[in-house]
Amino acid sequence: MGNVLLCYDANAILGKYLDNQEDIDIFQNVLMRSYEWAEYDRGTVDKQSFIPVIEKMPAHLQELANRIVLGQCFAEKEMPPFPQTEELVRKLRANGYGLYLLSNAGQDFYHYSKYKPALQYFDFCFVSSDYKLLKPEPEIYEKFFEVTGLDRSECVFIDDVQANVDGSIAAGMDAICFTPSREDIGVLYDALRARGVQI
Repeated sequence: MGNVLLCYDANAILGKYLDNQEDIDIFQNVLMRSYEWAEYDRGTVDKQSFIPVIEKMPAHLQELANRIVLGQCFAEKEMPPFPQTEELVRKLRANGYGLYLLSNAGQDFYHYSKYKPALQYFDFCFVSSDYKLLKPEPEIYEKFFEVTGLDRSECVFIDDVQANVDGSIAAGMDAICFTPSREDIGVLYDALRARGVQI
């Protein structure tokens, strides 16, 4: 989802609020790369766990952190869709393909997903925080197949992180590593057509 369907560019997001790279780096290193940030996606902590992390940040960054992380649904406000990927999803749905989401995401997903049109085309959304697992752990792929009943040999997994792609391949899926912010959408179309997908 992130950086395939929805744009998650921390530098660009924080650049709307902060005017120097040093503050952006501090914000990312202290908060967005924290243990708590990852565990929120795993579903083992709630948003209140971010409070002591935010309190470790320089005072001039704490108000922003409280506002965009605690005071609003971060993904709804700060993660716009990639129009070209959204169009691909619509085409795949129109051509009769099953669409399944396997994403590292916290429980906010159930709020912001209502406002992301591309997500409405999916047959099922497997959200990591529901299962206390994270990509690329082998267990998350196995749980995904257990829950969905899909035949892994018929699946093509798309992710922007090579480790997640490698994990899916190890679990028996075909996979493509693709990032729309760095690659033309034609690359993904070509990769899918090479696998026999009709688009």
